[in-house]
Amino acid sequence: MTGEACEALLQIAALMVNQMTSMQKPRSFAIAQLHISGLAILAVSQPLFELLARNPTFLVAHGSAGVWLVLAGLLLLIIVPSIAILLVALVAVVSSRAAQVLHLVLFGLLAAALAIQPIHHSGLAAIAQIAVALAVGAGVAAAYAFFQPVRSFATLVALGSLLCPVIFFSNESIWSLVRSSGSSACASAASVNAVAREPVPVVLVVFDEFPVLSIMDDKWEIDAERFPHLAGLGATSDWFSNATSVSVATHQAVPAILDGLYPDRSGSGLPNCEGHPRNLFTMLETTHRMSVFENVTDMNPDRPVKGPADRWDDLRQLGRDLTVVYLHILAPPELAARYLPFITESWKDFGRREGVDGDAARRHSRASRRTAKKRSRPQKNRSAFPVDRSDRHAAFDDFVSSIEPTSRPGLYFLHSMLPHSNWTYAPSGRRYTLSEPGIRGVIGPNHEGLPTNQWLEDPWFSFQAQQRHLLQVTFVDELVGQLVRRLKEQNLFDESLVIITSDHGAAFEPGTSRRSVGDVTYPDVMLVPLLVKRPYQRAGRVRGENVEIIDILPTIADLLDVPLDWDFDGQSLAGDEIAERPHKRIVAARLGPLDFPGVLPRAQQRLDVRLNRFPPGPVEGLYTVGPHPSLLGRALEELPHSTGQGPRAALDGEAFLQNVDLESDFVLSNISGSLPDVTAPTEPVHIAVAVNGIVRATTRTVVRWGRVEFAAPVPESALLAGANRVDLFEILDVAGTPTLRSLPRQAESYSLTRTNGKAVLEDPQGRQISAAAGGLRGRALGLVRSEDRSVAIQGWAADPARGELPSAVLLFVGGDLLRVAHPRYARPEVSERYGKPELLRSGFLFELPYSSGVDPGSSDIRIFAISAAGDVASEIRYSGKE
Repeated sequence: MTGEACEALLQIAALMVNQMTSMQKPRSFAIAQLHISGLAILAVSQPLFELLARNPTFLVAHGSAGVWLVLAGLLLLIIVPSIAILLVALVAVVSSRAAQVLHLVLFGLLAAALAIQPIHHSGLAAIAQIAVALAVGAGVAAAYAFFQPVRSFATLVALGSLLCPVIFFSNESIWSLVRSSGSSACASAASVNAVAREPVPVVLVVFDEFPVLSIMDDKWEIDAERFPHLAGLGATSDWFSNATSVSVATHQAVPAILDGLYPDRSGSGLPNCEGHPRNLFTMLETTHRMSVFENVTDMNPDRPVKGPADRWDDLRQLGRDLTVVYLHILAPPELAARYLPFITESWKDFGRREGVDGDAARRHSRASRRTAKKRSRPQKNRSAFPVDRSDRHAAFDDFVSSIEPTSRPGLYFLHSMLPHSNWTYAPSGRRYTLSEPGIRGVIGPNHEGLPTNQWLEDPWFSFQAQQRHLLQVTFVDELVGQLVRRLKEQNLFDESLVIITSDHGAAFEPGTSRRSVGDVTYPDVMLVPLLVKRPYQRAGRVRGENVEIIDILPTIADLLDVPLDWDFDGQSLAGDEIAERPHKRIVAARLGPLDFPGVLPRAQQRLDVRLNRFPPGPVEGLYTVGPHPSLLGRALEELPHSTGQGPRAALDGEAFLQNVDLESDFVLSNISGSLPDVTAPTEPVHIAVAVNGIVRATTRTVVRWGRVEFAAPVPESALLAGANRVDLFEILDVAGTPTLRSLPRQAESYSLTRTNGKAVLEDPQGRQISAAAGGLRGRALGLVRSEDRSVAIQGWAADPARGELPSAVLLFVGGDLLRVAHPRYARPEVSERYGKPELLRSGFLFELPYSSGVDPGSSDIRIFAISAAGDVASEIRYSGKE
């Protein structure tokens, strides 16, 4: 900029200040601050109000309700204007002229903040967006200084901005949360004439995404060999083999279980007590002690009472997270992707480096301490705030531990996020898989307009997903056994009403939706388990009547003899005869209510499909379903081998296989990897997986995102403590005999050196790649995960200029190459911010066992991304661990 231009700008600034001299008068000064306040509300508070109104779950996750939500809204309304007014007032004490300058600067910056938000969609580069916004802000400030009509308009805008909180709190969902004050208002209103004359303990467990066809044998009974605990409970229960859900969405199905109404009749936007005042908890509130573990819903009026310190902690965390969210609103997408914490992976704690798993561990620890404290006090109604999917095993343990004899019978309710995907638990309850980019074999996020929840056409994807689902269902069976043992240990089993059910099912059919009510798969999604053990019931019955999950609450009311004048869509299942229901109804996304015959026409066909894939029998049979099962359990030296070697194979998580801790909660027994030298084979490659010299699994390759991959669960018993040897073989057909051809392990060797003060990478072929700043973009952070006793480093990397993903991402620790990763995790925010759909799967992840000794907070960690052509490399910004 020339000297003349600088002088001209200074003269303009002086004129602007002179125009505002009248602000020295108290009344004018106050009006000027009103103008700042109005613009601050429009530029800062209103975007956040609008976002929260669209996403009330954000507020639910932060425990914001009642007077505390009102307080949070008021703070959001006044905090930024107050800071601006205070700054100007403090400067005015020293110099009124300096205060006038600051006032104009703040006014211009707020105008720029308001202007930059629509500019994000202009396609301009980040620097250009900022420059345009600042120019707009300067122009608005100049107009404000020179023209009285502009200042008059600013007064009207400021007064109009006061409508923002009115509009926010008048939103139906927000107002519902305001009414959720934690008091028992909705309970007392609903529990008139709702007193159980036969109060007994009630245990209701709602599993999530649990298709009943997963546990059935060919007689439509529970497969007792594979699921002995469910079958054992069924031996003393009524087993309703034709029970169905009424919604494909959890936030509708669980309330339907709890209030006995079809979702389209409840008329509530939020699944909370105020939206469903007549529910199981309000019905038994006067006669039962509550031990309630909700997930997604918040229908128990007897919520935990938080002290002021806890509430202020919630407000502080809400403020921190809203700050991060607002910076995402304000920052150009390119800068937000590089420098701001991720906000797409959870509803809260965006700035914490430990990640979801670490947060879950802290929550579980705090919940355990709260439970221990409460057990030392006189017994009161007890409740737990929602659990989350990252700590599903611990949540069930907490629930079971809460069952104990008390002066009043207990109502024990759990909504468990099992056996819901992701399928990570082995029958023992250990986690046995590495983290995965979504559900393997489901389309997931994409820019082609394809259904995100649809299975790919290759049947091996959905086949193996169902295999892993069934392995996780066997763990659910173990949890049911744990529940029954606890009830018997506490001498509560005989007298208790025990109900096991699910919110909805899931389908595993190539080319179809996993959760939608499709023409073929609707029985998989609709049919759910329903076991009802009445108090003192001794003999079980299999019942095939047309029942739905809305029948659960009327059944409880009937068995406990609760006189009600409530309106139910469901009916009691307590009697020997059940009134015939002419149809089944389910509320499907976008399709609304759908009616089906009382006996689903395709139900037998869908059960036959499952039985053909996975015949009934012991759980060990789930590991024998791959190609060439005759190889399983045989020593390598017994089998025929082919000369030569097949293509190279890369094995995932090899460090975990060399450091197996059989006492831990994580043992990697899902063997997965890729064949990097093979591209889109016309026929799948059949692979044998040998662990410690014995063939333990067979599988075949699939093609996903251009990679030829394989995976195969092996029995945990195949692994030894410490180091394990895993060998991979291609299975060839030689004269009708399965023959093994070795797949050599891929060795990816990169070195890091410095030349002329610059980082230089050398690839496995000896080529040198200079690591130049700015070629590729990305960022990463380190995580400590308590659930699986591991260290993870996750992030994203992309080449926006070329619209390509890196060929490799390298992790160096202390100058030595430790791991090579390949981007494959969906990061929609990256592709959207750069406007390039091909960058969607730019996410990467390094997973390491604790025993590796890697500290994610170490300054020795460096991460480099190499371009697709292998000619450019850039160091990725690594944030370390908090």
